[in-house]
Amino acid sequence: MAAAAVFAAAVTGMGMYGILRPNPEASEIAAIVADHQRSLLAATPFDVASSDRHTVKPWFDSKLALSPQVIDLSSDGFPLAGGRVEVIDGKPVPVLVYHRRAHIISVVAIPKVGQKATSEPSLVTTKDGYSVVRWRGQDFDYIVVSDLAMNELDEFVMRWRQAAAER
Repeated sequence: MAAAAVFAAAVTGMGMYGILRPNPEASEIAAIVADHQRSLLAATPFDVASSDRHTVKPWFDSKLALSPQVIDLSSDGFPLAGGRVEVIDGKPVPVLVYHRRAHIISVVAIPKVGQKATSEPSLVTTKDGYSVVRWRGQDFDYIVVSDLAMNELDEFVMRWRQAAAER
């Protein structure tokens, strides 16, 4: 009887650990959404203000070991506004900032050196009222956060990925 009770307690404990164990991806997304929210509270949501990718990319190069592609989507209605550096999981990461009307789009580029870009569908979720889209690119995982309607954010991601693949 005592052995059965110990066995039942062990099974219950393992089951609860599996349910309550922190999800690293969910924690990362929560941190990225919090950083996006914080940027909206600042005087400007970027550290370098420029719509010129030839200004933003060298700025990242001077701050970080690896910088992402800086894509110009102004002709598609998503002009580049600038960039900033955030700290995710204790490491500095580049964040590209785009506009769509009065909305801000943060594109967080988490370095994954040697990773190949994939055409896999994006992971789409929401957190605290913000839409979040994640995909794998060349040397980076990209996570996009905005309060844009999901169909517009999907359009942004499709155009961004398409332009990145053409380079």
